[in-house]
Amino acid sequence: MPLSKSHNKKAITRNMATLLDEYRRDGQVSGQAPANRAEAVRQALAIATRKRGAGRIRPETRRSHLPRRPLDA
Repeated sequence: MPLSKSHNKKAITRNMATLLDEYRRDGQVSGQAPANRAEAVRQALAIATRKRGAGRIRPETRRSHLPRRPLDA
């Protein structure tokens, strides 16, 4: 079953369930073979959030790298 690209929490939960069901059946998560279930859960979470688009930093949310002005100035 293909993963959903939706931005809501339900879609991430469904994607996680799909990936973990794949791990339970085949012992793999998206072609990777994690050593144990905890690693499979972490990997599934990373894949689900990446599919959602939450893994990227949008330019408008980045902090400025300009130096701060002193408080007494």
